[in-house]
Amino acid sequence: MTWIKIRPDNLRSALAVALLGKLVLLLLLLVEHGVPVNGPWYFRNGDVEGYIGPIESLLRGDGYQPDHRMPGYGAPYLVLRLLMGQGASLQMMVLLQLFASSLAVVLIAHLGSLLSNDPRVFRWTFWLALASTYASLYDREIRPESFAVLALVGAAQQAVLYFRTGSRTNVLLSGCALTWLIFMKPVYLPLLALLGLAIVLHKGAALRSRLLAVVVLGIPWLVVDGAWCLRNAVKHGEFRPLTDGMLYPDLRVSIRHPLLRLMQAYGTSFIWWDPSAEIRWFNIRQEENGQVQFPDRQPPLPDYVYTDACPRDSLRAIADDVARYNKTTDEGQREQLLAKVNADCDRCIASFRTEHPFHYHVTARLRMLKTFLLHSGTSTLMGRPMAQLDPVRIIVRASYSFLYLASFLLGSLWALRSLVHRGSSPGSRLCAALVLYGITIFPFGVRMTESRYSTTIYLLALLLAILLVADTWTRIRHLRRRPTS
Repeated sequence: MTWIKIRPDNLRSALAVALLGKLVLLLLLLVEHGVPVNGPWYFRNGDVEGYIGPIESLLRGDGYQPDHRMPGYGAPYLVLRLLMGQGASLQMMVLLQLFASSLAVVLIAHLGSLLSNDPRVFRWTFWLALASTYASLYDREIRPESFAVLALVGAAQQAVLYFRTGSRTNVLLSGCALTWLIFMKPVYLPLLALLGLAIVLHKGAALRSRLLAVVVLGIPWLVVDGAWCLRNAVKHGEFRPLTDGMLYPDLRVSIRHPLLRLMQAYGTSFIWWDPSAEIRWFNIRQEENGQVQFPDRQPPLPDYVYTDACPRDSLRAIADDVARYNKTTDEGQREQLLAKVNADCDRCIASFRTEHPFHYHVTARLRMLKTFLLHSGTSTLMGRPMAQLDPVRIIVRASYSFLYLASFLLGSLWALRSLVHRGSSPGSRLCAALVLYGITIFPFGVRMTESRYSTTIYLLALLLAILLVADTWTRIRHLRRRPTS
């Protein structure tokens, strides 16, 4: 069984084991969800057209449109589509994402060894990251989550290598990984500045050398985004370095958008496909298998959302208008109702901001942080609801939920410790900052709480949690060995 002794000086063997492990895990998930093992393996979620639609349009000669999404995820799909048909390309995307997920396991384990110089951390990180399903659940979905995890982990690993070696090649590779990440998830653009600052503050080289490294870091972004900006200037006649917004264009003109903004102001959930989301109180409909569902007005709204200018009766009137909008097919009436709901939600948001400023600026964001992170992490792991699972599956799901919660809780604690502890290495501080940015930017910055957004930083959080456990274990052992007088 010597092959199972994964070591940081034999990353190729580690990658081979990771590929085998992730393949077995994927097959188990396919069987669990009733997907034929002989394919197709890919899952066409509601976002799929936003990612592959522009590429299909480009191949038809109609240009990259719609262009709401940047082409970071579409680029590898385009390469595949130039070689094969759409179905085969989607199947190959799953295999590419499986490889990305496996490579991310190896890189996060190697990063652990760089930060700790402890072979135990490498092994613990490798096996736990390999067994983890929180990010791997997206390996078969046509979404950028698997690639984004690899890009962030790769950027961090190469940056930490630079802190050790001073090689600008590592900085360049880190910049390439960050550029790819930003073109998949533009919300991570500030990480370029964050990493640049970490390089400047690093005392391992002369200031001139550090400044040159920052320039090298930014070259991939300047080149690729420069081309994107030029394309947007020609097509739209405006400077657009990223996208035109975080929300789908169709969503921005739908009845859901004003209620989404209202939920963001209140700090309540706008995830309308979640039966427990407060947005469903407003009769936001859910379409399943072509059938429109009108959910009950539950759960109730928290008491603090009511204001003098927008009491409960006003919110009830908004819900009734949404119900009328859902039922009518008259386009003129739908436009009037949409305009009225927009105006009423704007009024309620303004009154809430004025009458309850602490709730608007603080409590709402804390509630969104809770929604964003404090969940099971296994809602789509099994093919059946929790109440229908057998004891073995209940234990498996509970174990994965524990791993998910422990990763973010302990990882956050170690991240905070790394930032304030004077003895922390530059790499430790960088990884801590990456995790804390990923945790806070969505609920506190852009007020978006879809749980999949946290998958990008999950492996980094897992690593920081392992570092905390390893440090605690080492301290306990030293205390036990201390002679007593």
